[in-house]
Amino acid sequence: MESSKTYTVLVADDFPLVRLGIKAYLMSQPEFKIVGEASNGVEALELIDTLSPDIAVVDIVMPFLDGISVAEHLKQNDYNTKVLLVTAVEEFVDLRLAFYSGADGILLKNVSQSSFIDSIHSILNGKKVYCKAIFELLFNPNRFVDKNYHTLKFTKLQQKIISRRLRGYLFPEIAEELNLTIPQVAQELSNIIEIFEETEYVIHSIVT
Repeated sequence: MESSKTYTVLVADDFPLVRLGIKAYLMSQPEFKIVGEASNGVEALELIDTLSPDIAVVDIVMPFLDGISVAEHLKQNDYNTKVLLVTAVEEFVDLRLAFYSGADGILLKNVSQSSFIDSIHSILNGKKVYCKAIFELLFNPNRFVDKNYHTLKFTKLQQKIISRRLRGYLFPEIAEELNLTIPQVAQELSNIIEIFEETEYVIHSIVT
């Protein structure tokens, strides 16, 4: 993605090596400028107050104040800074609380560099970005809960396609198993993506 605009970024994680890795990912792209880094949630909020970055990449588990509390504070007080929470642990409670914190995105730390950068761009463009673990946590066979706590209904066929995409099935494999043509699978996936886009969600594990 080419852009002439520069986006300012704050990185918050209690492990210096992780901060270094995140900064390396971001600094590989000319549109990102690292304006600060924090080792705990209290420092992160202080720096966000001072620097007003476009986006803050914040670890969920940090001393003094965790990333979920940081996201809640920023959203409840109408900060303009976007918040991407990152975590190495797929804990049910943490992921659920992270989702309802109002964070603009939640990713696992094992995400690829390209997916990480794509996620940052999506968030800066007003999308909500969540890792597959969040989707699997909140998705049941009949519905997905959007940011306004409404439910989005999928057809049974769409549910089957989503389930298989989450398990890594390719289009031909889905088509063969569900007795569809590849164009039919592509069309159904397009319909699914439209539903997510209408609610400002991006689920990279499904659409890529």
